[in-house]
Amino acid sequence: MISIIYRVYTQFLFGLLVLSGFAIFGIFLAVVSDVTLRAWGFKPPAWTVPVSEYLLLYFTMSAAPWLVRTRGHVYVEILASQLPAKLRFAYGRVVAFLCFAASAFGAWYGAALFIGGLSSGDVDMRAIDIPGWVIYVPLPIGFGLVALEFLLIAFGSTPFYPEDSRAPDSLH
Repeated sequence: MISIIYRVYTQFLFGLLVLSGFAIFGIFLAVVSDVTLRAWGFKPPAWTVPVSEYLLLYFTMSAAPWLVRTRGHVYVEILASQLPAKLRFAYGRVVAFLCFAASAFGAWYGAALFIGGLSSGDVDMRAIDIPGWVIYVPLPIGFGLVALEFLLIAFGSTPFYPEDSRAPDSLH
């Protein structure tokens, strides 16, 4: 049962990654059409800039959990590369747990911003009106999933740092 849940969850994360790719492609199309219309002397749609700005946050938060899952996130291994294998493994657990804590805080704070925006009824008035809470939707979801991924790393059997993370002997 747990393996089925894990597979469904993995497919969900991959689906978010694919949606992220579509968002990037959508931004690309919107910007190209906006610039082309301006170059031809036409008025571009008013929604291009605000929607593109919102999608930047949405695609970032959608892709982040998959990047953590595949260890595609950025990490500094200068200290870890100098540690013996067993200590590096334990150090990775501590780092993963600290990343979990930071991500969980981001999810909590994002949820507070979302609830605050929802209850205030604020509207982001630019070229088009967008409810103020819309910008905060991806924060609790994205950071929550990232926190879960770091928690799985912190308590799982896979090392946080790849085993080949040590610098070659010629660099020591």
